[in-house]
Amino acid sequence: MLKKFLMISVLLVPVSFAEDFQLHDPTAPLVGMSSSSGAVDKSPVEDLKLQAIMRGNGRTRAIVNGKTCYIAEDCFGYKVYAINKSDILLKKDNNPAVVKLSLFTSKVQK
Repeated sequence: MLKKFLMISVLLVPVSFAEDFQLHDPTAPLVGMSSSSGAVDKSPVEDLKLQAIMRGNGRTRAIVNGKTCYIAEDCFGYKVYAINKSDILLKKDNNPAVVKLSLFTSKVQK
């Protein structure tokens, strides 16, 4: 009887400690770590990535950083000015400059 009690208590000890630990996604980026290259932070427009352009159902749409963006709608603080075959044009409200995101180049054109 004493052996069974000891076995059960030994098996239950890890369960009681498991409540104190939180699960962490090992693939999540580390928070608070600085870049070893010392690079300057990018502006938000340089972080935008055009992933796809889809046509159909009467509306053309672009996928930017996982978000569906339509012509004349807001997309990450920019208004979608045009959606072409392989790029989109974005404008800020009070800025005459047009930002071009392309599917086939890695650089943002201003």
